[in-house]
Amino acid sequence: MEIDNLNTSGKANKLIHESSLYLRQHASNPVDWHPWGEEALSKAKAENKPLLISIGYSSCHWCHVMEHESFSDVEVADFMNRNFVNIKIDREERPDLDQLYMEAVQLLHGHGGWPLNCFALPDGRPFWGATYFKKSQWLEVLDQIISIYTTEPHTLLDQAEKISSGIGQMNLVIAAGSENKPVNFDPAVLYKKLADSFDKELGGFSGAPKFPMPTIYRFLLHYNVVSRNNSSLKHVILTLKRMAAGGIYDQVGGGFARYSTDRYWKVPHFEKMLYDNAQLIVLYCEAYLLSKEEKLRDTAIETIAFLEREMGSPETGFSSSVDADSPEGEGSFYTFSLDELNELLGVDAQMLIDYWKAGKEGKWEGNKNILLATVELDSFLAGNQLDKAKFDQKLQSARSILLEYRNKRPAPAIDPKIITSWNALMVQAYVNLYRVRGNSEYLDSAKQLASFILDRLGDESGGLLHVDDKGKSIAAFLDDYAATILALISLHSSSFEEKWALKAAELAESAITQFYNDENGLFYFSGTRNEKTFALRQEIHDNVMPASNSMMMESLYLLGQIFENDRYLNIAQRAVFGMAESILKHPSAFSNWARLLLMMQKPFYTFAITGNNANDHLTELLQEFSPQMLIAGERNESQLPILRNRFKRDETLIYVCSGNECYPPVKTPAEAMKYLK
Repeated sequence: MEIDNLNTSGKANKLIHESSLYLRQHASNPVDWHPWGEEALSKAKAENKPLLISIGYSSCHWCHVMEHESFSDVEVADFMNRNFVNIKIDREERPDLDQLYMEAVQLLHGHGGWPLNCFALPDGRPFWGATYFKKSQWLEVLDQIISIYTTEPHTLLDQAEKISSGIGQMNLVIAAGSENKPVNFDPAVLYKKLADSFDKELGGFSGAPKFPMPTIYRFLLHYNVVSRNNSSLKHVILTLKRMAAGGIYDQVGGGFARYSTDRYWKVPHFEKMLYDNAQLIVLYCEAYLLSKEEKLRDTAIETIAFLEREMGSPETGFSSSVDADSPEGEGSFYTFSLDELNELLGVDAQMLIDYWKAGKEGKWEGNKNILLATVELDSFLAGNQLDKAKFDQKLQSARSILLEYRNKRPAPAIDPKIITSWNALMVQAYVNLYRVRGNSEYLDSAKQLASFILDRLGDESGGLLHVDDKGKSIAAFLDDYAATILALISLHSSSFEEKWALKAAELAESAITQFYNDENGLFYFSGTRNEKTFALRQEIHDNVMPASNSMMMESLYLLGQIFENDRYLNIAQRAVFGMAESILKHPSAFSNWARLLLMMQKPFYTFAITGNNANDHLTELLQEFSPQMLIAGERNESQLPILRNRFKRDETLIYVCSGNECYPPVKTPAEAMKYLK
């Protein structure tokens, strides 16, 4: 990154030496920014100055706005430099710090977001914070903070102690459950609480903005399977189709933006995050397996094509995000004028303009258009006297022309940071694409990416690192372990290669050692190898990504089946049953936990397949979406407990078990599936 202006001292600030793209984006600010670390904390203590801690990420639109309006302003910078020790944090690089300061702001205001601006004592304990400010507001806040810090320091000390205590209390919400006391509950109650907020016309949930929430929709798919309630499936399909037809989805290049600012899925902030797109591929694939709606499968395929084209590869890992802003303004990279569309698309221009609703519903700022796909495709095709095959051919040709054209524009920046947990989600995306397509290249890609994670993002002890960003070494957090373990389990269940299951168990043991708190049955987000902070926290709320604890409990529950390990099962069941009260009250905030509660309360089946034709049977079973089923297998002898002593030469057998009951082995997938159906 080039430094185009220097700070008030005539030099770039200390962020110039950082590997994080977000931090380096602020290296030329006149603010005397420091990275988080002992140097900044010691300076604050020595000079008795409060900390001003500003947190964001490289693809955050409002982070860029505040940087331009305030942090690049000499007047603002001068006040900040004289009165504070200023720290910039990349939330993706340090999610542990981001979560602590975010919880402080949520305690104060009931909500949070980015940019996140916190004020703290020299030891790091926060006493006040908020999100975005305009310049005039920001100067007022700075003046008020420093006035109170100078004249009433005891007030801020009391506030810091209350907030730190509050963060501690937020993370003691779980009552220790018992693995032997399942919860009596009606899943329909959970569904109704969610359904009451559905936008039944446009999909998703009522109101705006609208965020894709894969954890909630995966629960709804799971609920459909165990309850046969087709209304839940119908709402997921409606939502996924509307999203794929909206401006939140890149109609030219594929891939989803972070969220829609309106209820119509039309106008996004244009950042694209790896974790969103990886999870949405899984969701679209699972919905396809249930519905066989080709649009869902095709959207997943287009999304992986976008990720491979713009964000990385299985051999080298995937970058974290694409910026919301383009050099020529937010959205300018993705939008088109009618003149451009007419000039580029030739004889088919008007038909495609109508299909993409340009000049009508797609009209945006000035002469720009956000392309929106026509949902009512059959009537559109009839009106244009086209069959679907011919139209698809024209549409793909037009998309290629527009993609080539827009690639000549100044492009939004890509953050090259490679995050372990997000890449592990990509492994699961590839596995699910393999399930819906049967294309071995997707499975090979899943294996390559898993190997990359274990090799490049593994540490010397056999554990994991959190990030690969130009050699910066940060020990992995709980979400990195949980997501990676789940990825390895999915790889074993789709390839029958024993090594993935064995490595998953090894990582689970490491996670238990580093993060587990036996007193309340949950895992800390930071472990014994992570930097110590002013408070320990346990992440329990499912958000756009599942909570690290709910992912970890799912991984232990599945490993408990593969390794017949009661310890793993007991840890998982204790936590999930202990969370039941919270799940039943607030299913939208605990949707992945809710999925686990279904998994544990309904009959759960293991399919152990051995023999020469094991992989052929696997291929057939992978076409089923059965969230109450775990598949393990091997063509030969295996030492995995679930497969031990089940191999018979010259026979391929499927052993189906549920709980402590196993049924007589069968020889075909169809016979095995009868136990589930």
